[in-house]
Amino acid sequence: MLDGLADGFDDQTFIRFQPLSNDYSNEVQAKLQKLHKDDEAGTVEVFREAAKHAFKGGTVVVDGEHVEAEVDDLDDFGKVVLTDIFTTITQSKFVAPKA
Repeated sequence: MLDGLADGFDDQTFIRFQPLSNDYSNEVQAKLQKLHKDDEAGTVEVFREAAKHAFKGGTVVVDGEHVEAEVDDLDDFGKVVLTDIFTTITQSKFVAPKA
């Protein structure tokens, strides 16, 4: 669960994720291994893809109203938040690229 990590979040907002399956985790790891170690944008994009795959829903604030979260809401998260999500859903330890 995320709480208070981005504009548009308050005490009543959250986003839920499911852990990644072993097969999908292996696919993600293969994508990461193909990237150059300094490819920050590529790494963050893989993290974003995995987060979208694991997205289960939640509640966010849009125009001052609480609404159901959509997977596209993840596009607004920065690399640090996406790294935290990725670390949680893969149960691995990663540090945000150049954070």
